[in-house]
Amino acid sequence: MQAQIIEDYSEEDNFIFKQDYSIPEIKENQVLVQMKAASVNPADNHLKSGSAKLLFKLKFPCVMGKDGSGIVVKVGSKVTQFKEGDEVCGELSGIITGTFAQYCAFDEDDLVKKPNGMNYSQAAAFPLVSGTAVEGFKSHPKISQVISRDIAEIDRSGQLTEPTIEPEREKFKILIIGASGGIGATAVLFAKQYLTRHFNVKVYAVCSERNVEMVKALGADVVIDYTKTSAKAGSQTTHHKGGLRDMPSICQVLKNEHGEDAVDLVLDTVGGYYYHDDVCCHMHCNGNNVVFAAIAPPGTAVITLRTLISFGYFMIVNRIKSWLPSYPKYTLVNYIGKEQKALNLLMNHVLTIDNAFERMPLTHFSLLDLNEGFKLIASKRTAGKIIIDIPDVNTANTSESKEQTMAVKEIELPLEH
Repeated sequence: MQAQIIEDYSEEDNFIFKQDYSIPEIKENQVLVQMKAASVNPADNHLKSGSAKLLFKLKFPCVMGKDGSGIVVKVGSKVTQFKEGDEVCGELSGIITGTFAQYCAFDEDDLVKKPNGMNYSQAAAFPLVSGTAVEGFKSHPKISQVISRDIAEIDRSGQLTEPTIEPEREKFKILIIGASGGIGATAVLFAKQYLTRHFNVKVYAVCSERNVEMVKALGADVVIDYTKTSAKAGSQTTHHKGGLRDMPSICQVLKNEHGEDAVDLVLDTVGGYYYHDDVCCHMHCNGNNVVFAAIAPPGTAVITLRTLISFGYFMIVNRIKSWLPSYPKYTLVNYIGKEQKALNLLMNHVLTIDNAFERMPLTHFSLLDLNEGFKLIASKRTAGKIIIDIPDVNTANTSESKEQTMAVKEIELPLEH
């Protein structure tokens, strides 16, 4: 099979294209999927560069890639949910990788059925980011309760629960940091397509000026351009230490321009110190009812003993502060996969409402151009998701297929909303 592999950690363009790499063997609880599309995530770049190798070691040679979509071509003897020919999408749990290839072995509970209305690229865009986003939302007890109730109803009847009647929907305000990236964009869609069934949701989203219209198209009620605030100094500093105190902070913009001195949930997909400090200094936490859910820890992306100690101290201090009524409840989203029911909720019952998945911008690269996809994800300037198109097995070795595989990347713009 065709595959892109690495033979060591590197931040450089070190993918090696293989035409005849071995097709993985499956275990009794696994499914072999002929991949049609995969996506590139920031986690892929962290694993490839070795920045996380102190905790997450790869075995070389290694086929990278955490999520994607395709067709089931073989099932293990104990698999009950899928059969050959099923169209599926999903993610590999933990630090397991392997989707940047024509075939990939998934555990049965890593997958869900691909929604009929989605193409393979659209289905490949969501598994990892959706699991992370939903886990972040579950940090708030009110949302966690609603999600659990709907998952139970899907198990029972295959449908969502009935929406809460309008007079009984309480107000719920959400601040999403990094709303134009994969996790942030999915979070906006989830909030506006799903949470509005049970709450009067207002989404405040933060991104750069060039992505404002895109985030509005996702459904955000208010979009704040961080480059016009003190957040422009970077997420690893704070409003008071970043040298831009003459500019308002994000939370000061919320208060002064939009009349909000508190929100219910902050979902920080960027990480760093700035946004948590901003909430602590410039927002009312309503007697400790505000939840701050961080996708990434503060500090450098390179994990060392020193950074682990520093982050441990940060966590302990802010967990203690969380007991005080003037501080938010701080939580680090710890998502490693194996949330099949939550993935099914989002893929087959949320994103399909009004075809909301079509609003996610997709940037395409061929499998041969995987290095270019990684350059884009490393730039931290990705809007939406990066998709890797996997060549069809039956035509992969033809000259026509090779020309198609080398095609220039194609960008799908979000639909107007």
